[in-house]
Amino acid sequence: MNPLVKKEIRLLLPGFLAVLLLEVVQPWFWSVADDAFGFAPVIFFFGMIILAVDSFGREFSLGTFQSLMSQPVGRRQIWQIKITVLFFAAALIFAGYFASFELLFHHALRIPIWTFNPTIIESDFRDAMSGSGAVMVVALAGGLWTTLLLRQIAAAFWIAFLVPAGLLLLIAFVMFKFFDSASDVVVFSVLYGAAGLYAVSAFWLAHRLFHRAQDVAWTGGAISFSKWRYFEGGSESSVSVRRRKPIAALAKKEFQLQSISLFCAAALLVLHIALIVMRKVHGNFREDSLAGVASDFFWPLWLIMPLVIGSTAVAEERKLGTAEGQFCLPVSRRVQFALKFFPAIFFGMLLGAFMPLLLEQLAALIGAPNPAFDYENNPGELVISGFSLFQIVIAALALGLSLAGFFASTLAKSFLQAMGVAVATIIACCLFPSFAGRLNSFFGDAWNPDLAVAVAILAALVIVPWLAYGNFRYFQERGRIWRRNVFGLAGAILFIFICSAALYNRVWEVFEPAEPPHGPAMFSPANLPALRGDGQTGLQVRLPDGRIWCDSLGYPYLDDGASQWKWFWWALVHPLPVSTGPRQFIAGSNWVSATTYRIQFWNPNDAGPRKVDGYLDTVGVQADGTLWISSEARPVAWTGARMMRFGDETNWLQVIRKSGGCLLLLKRDGTLWHWGTNNLNWSQWQTRWPTVRGSKPQQLGADSGWQEIFSSLNFTPARKNDGSVWDINPDWTMKRDANLDRIVLETFSDSGDNTLSYIGRDGTLWVSYNLYNESNDNTEGTRRYLQVGRETNWVATAMSWNWMVALKTDGTLWQWHFHRSSGLRFPEEDVKIPPTRLGIHNDWIGLTGTWDGAVTLAADGSLWFWPSPRYYEEALLKPPRHPQFLGNIFRGAH
Repeated sequence: MNPLVKKEIRLLLPGFLAVLLLEVVQPWFWSVADDAFGFAPVIFFFGMIILAVDSFGREFSLGTFQSLMSQPVGRRQIWQIKITVLFFAAALIFAGYFASFELLFHHALRIPIWTFNPTIIESDFRDAMSGSGAVMVVALAGGLWTTLLLRQIAAAFWIAFLVPAGLLLLIAFVMFKFFDSASDVVVFSVLYGAAGLYAVSAFWLAHRLFHRAQDVAWTGGAISFSKWRYFEGGSESSVSVRRRKPIAALAKKEFQLQSISLFCAAALLVLHIALIVMRKVHGNFREDSLAGVASDFFWPLWLIMPLVIGSTAVAEERKLGTAEGQFCLPVSRRVQFALKFFPAIFFGMLLGAFMPLLLEQLAALIGAPNPAFDYENNPGELVISGFSLFQIVIAALALGLSLAGFFASTLAKSFLQAMGVAVATIIACCLFPSFAGRLNSFFGDAWNPDLAVAVAILAALVIVPWLAYGNFRYFQERGRIWRRNVFGLAGAILFIFICSAALYNRVWEVFEPAEPPHGPAMFSPANLPALRGDGQTGLQVRLPDGRIWCDSLGYPYLDDGASQWKWFWWALVHPLPVSTGPRQFIAGSNWVSATTYRIQFWNPNDAGPRKVDGYLDTVGVQADGTLWISSEARPVAWTGARMMRFGDETNWLQVIRKSGGCLLLLKRDGTLWHWGTNNLNWSQWQTRWPTVRGSKPQQLGADSGWQEIFSSLNFTPARKNDGSVWDINPDWTMKRDANLDRIVLETFSDSGDNTLSYIGRDGTLWVSYNLYNESNDNTEGTRRYLQVGRETNWVATAMSWNWMVALKTDGTLWQWHFHRSSGLRFPEEDVKIPPTRLGIHNDWIGLTGTWDGAVTLAADGSLWFWPSPRYYEEALLKPPRHPQFLGNIFRGAH
């Protein structure tokens, strides 16, 4: 092999590998096709600039350019070899990049087919690939001429990046009216023509600069943002005079070291301001136009700043040969490290996060908002202490890029090496969640991958500065540095998985006492109370003497006025609910049926976790058939402590509350009646609290053969005397549901997704799911029933998707975790698996389900909440092993 070719391959190999890894992996980071096609060419452009600058940049960094030019070989041959190797390396990277996209969108996951038109995807794919090819040529030509002209790698990188970006913005905003009326073919022709003209001109300039290159670079002086020339040279004494203390001198030197990046940040600021002015002058651009895309997605260019600033901090000192001399200053290395680390992080956060957020916020204030920053109009957006999740993510991303760049800079000997190491570090961080997920599957749900990522982020804030400090102190001992980093990172990864596993499995519960003991039994085994729930958050305990105790579950720390940090904490760990009231008995006794409804209504007009709490009318039926209602209707306060009779009829039998707050009543003559409305409008509640006392019950249909009614999360079933079951819709229409005929309604538990469980009249336990007609647009078909086990001593059950709890006659609780093989189906093998014991007590006398778990009643009158594992699937921690104490019906609530 030609020695020059071999030398060129070795010269480009580190940068080539880093850029190849970046371009092959990055298509798999996108979950939406539009994001992949929009951002992938930009990232490809960034990688190609690194490769292009690397060709001559490493020659200048290593000081080999002069010896290269003095070889007994013609400059034409040297140029041909360097350009051939460079373009061949770029072609290999583009081939890997194209193959990765092709595999993702056509052969592997086929993501676009799920949500997009395949024809549009094919067109976008071709446009993205052709655009990537164009930016590759532009980046290679730009990197060559800027490096040969400036011979300062950081400056060449920035100018190679900013010049094409500035030209694109200029074309987009000067010709945006023409582009709006022109076809896509014309627009692409103009853009590709401009890219070709720039590439040819840049390549010609690079060729000319190389053939006329001298031993020194251009004579314009060193590019410095802080001071361009020292005009006072010769006017001062030749004797060195110390004017600044060492710390001040180091701080000034650090500012001068970053002068190139700061100067380019100023250029980026000018471009961004010009973009905002154009947006204000011309109004909002068409969303799919070139000007609109450039306007909306210009701000991510700022995220390159923290990466470049961090990569410059230490590596450029080593390339310039000033690192050893700096250690001779009368300042400790710890202070010197701090003077490098904190300015790099500060400038990275300032320019990478604060600057684009500030500019786009000012743009919104002057009437030129960026739709990509329209986070304030999203009422569901998480807000923490005045900052939206979008702002926090941008700040965290800028911090992460700054840390990655600085860490890479402490390992490298030049800016280009640091950029390559930083790219590899970022890719490793992006792949960490996938690695954690696969490792978690291998070990069998040992930790939550999201929790592992959260722990990794916190650990990185400590590990990265610690490793970087060691690299900064002992950079001359390369073997010691690499051993220290390898062992440090391996130990950090081990710590992350151990710590996340300990947190996820709530290791501290091992040191907590077991379930608290229950008190003495308050009920006779022959005459037990009945625990009922409305399928959502309401709870009722009906005592043998006809008294009814009412309660409701909720999250009081999410009420209106709660701390935003509490909301954020709830979103992370899903804490257990608590009793939120009324925690009282309905006035009187001899109740055969009653309902009270606590409202937790989200205000749709406000951003953030604001709710409106209150209680609807308490309505009950006594044993003599009379109908009673709470004496008054007031917001917030529960008014069931005082009841008044409603009407003079004495043939009422049952009352339930449908989802939405309206009432469904059953008379002794078998007729159904509805009372109230489903229209619960928050805006009307501010002036008029909803009540049914101003209306009268209306008969539902003309039939009089109804036997019982029931309310659950997903159904409102009613059974006739002939045994048929009908589902009552929100509009009061009734639909025959023969699939539910065999269900015993008083033991029926609905999980909310068309799966349910019930206890047969012979004490057997059953689960049920729908068999959908997949050939008929997934419409509901036949319901299938599976018996769970062969025991016949079950008395109650609670169902929550793939988790079920059941109560035996001996007072013990048992649970099942079904796998759910496909859709909503239970594998037949699952129902044959023996259950596991839930809890340690055997004095349970009642069980009911809620939308996020199950509630049990003990013989001493205490109520306990057991969280559903599915409710914790999106949380960072497993559900607690022990139940949450809600209160005691005889002693109030916790």
